[in-house]
Amino acid sequence: MRLEKIAEICLFLSIVLAPFDGINIIKFFIYNYAFCWTTTVGIVIYFFIVMKSQKVYFGKLIKIWCIFFIWNIISTIVNLNNILGVSFKGYSAERMVLISIINLIFLLLVMLYYNYILIKKDNVIIWIYKAIKISFFIVIIFSVIQLLGMFEIQTAVDINLSIQKIINIQSAKWEDNEFTSVERIIGVSQEASLFGNYVTSIFPWLLLGVIYFDKNLKSIILCCLLVIFTILSYSRIAYGCILLELLITIFLLKKFITLKQWSGIIFVMVIIGIGLINFFDTEFIMEKVTGVFMSFSSEAEIGRLYSNITRIGLQVAGLNMFMSDPIFGLGLSQFRFNYIYFLPTWAYLSPEIILATDTGSVEFFYSSFNTYVRILAESGIVGLFLWGLFFIIGLKNYLYILKFVPSDKKIIIKLIMMSYIMSITSFMNFDEYIFFYYWLLLILSNALIIKINNKKNIF
Repeated sequence: MRLEKIAEICLFLSIVLAPFDGINIIKFFIYNYAFCWTTTVGIVIYFFIVMKSQKVYFGKLIKIWCIFFIWNIISTIVNLNNILGVSFKGYSAERMVLISIINLIFLLLVMLYYNYILIKKDNVIIWIYKAIKISFFIVIIFSVIQLLGMFEIQTAVDINLSIQKIINIQSAKWEDNEFTSVERIIGVSQEASLFGNYVTSIFPWLLLGVIYFDKNLKSIILCCLLVIFTILSYSRIAYGCILLELLITIFLLKKFITLKQWSGIIFVMVIIGIGLINFFDTEFIMEKVTGVFMSFSSEAEIGRLYSNITRIGLQVAGLNMFMSDPIFGLGLSQFRFNYIYFLPTWAYLSPEIILATDTGSVEFFYSSFNTYVRILAESGIVGLFLWGLFFIIGLKNYLYILKFVPSDKKIIIKLIMMSYIMSITSFMNFDEYIFFYYWLLLILSNALIIKINNKKNIF
């Protein structure tokens, strides 16, 4: 088998494995536990061969990335005196800088690798759709087990515990007696928020199955299951994003979904609703759902309230860091070593913050819970501006593509563009540079333009 074909298969597998964002059995580059990068890392050597033997496309994305990388190195060098020799909760600042540099270099290789394969791949959109659909079938299996666990079926609870010990780095730390029930659906993700990021990114792709690729009852059931799983995840980010996507979908698809398809959707939702009413404590579900919507009010549950204080407090600390040096910031990976000095006093109302600032508690080494705030704190306004250019380039790419596709297929690009736009919400939950679907969809926009300019088929 040709090396190029192996590289294509590895990318397909990365898409399939993307939901596994907290795998316990691997640790990529000492920092990232996302299973999807395993197959990507395995083929990185391919690009050293490719760059020697044939032309690799270097476009705006690569140029902006290089400027972003150089600026981060400059901001780190400027702050070197405050980085060398610093340690907090068992971590050294120099080591974390090195890890960030490795991750940024890996991101460059991802951009080159994915761009190269997506340009060469025929019918690339349906190819990605098939991989996403397979990934969701895997998620369905795990989510159904969790759903049965929520019915208090002990066998399902035990199976879920065994599985989570392997695929979830957070659950692996728990004792068996801490996992005696299943409270919510998280699929194969670390937690509900990451599950929310996953369903937000793939929902528009599953809608493509309803209106374009499959056009059958199975594709309708997949969309309905995603909505049900989202409701039972009790995730704030998932609720907000899926509700927004549903509203946009109604507006976009009013001309594309037939009366028969609407009837199918209503039928499936009624059947699922009857099932939930018969097997679940509906009062408990409504209480949990209401709790999600009330999570930012004065009537929020204690756990939600502490979580809000922790996250908002850390983000305020990040903004305070930015104000202390708005041009250069504090340098790569330095948020975690400095937040203790910039927290507002009200943040200490949260027990989590007290543990996060306690040098004796090594487990609570918190991040900013927001990539945008992290970049502001560590790279200054210049870093955030360059980061924003990535998103703008992708958005302009999709708007450009819309001009060159037939009118009956514009809806496909619009739904993919919705997936791309909504994928940026992932950076509002965590402070990672690499979120799989965002970079995949950004690079896809670049590849589609090149295909269109070369008069190649994108569907």
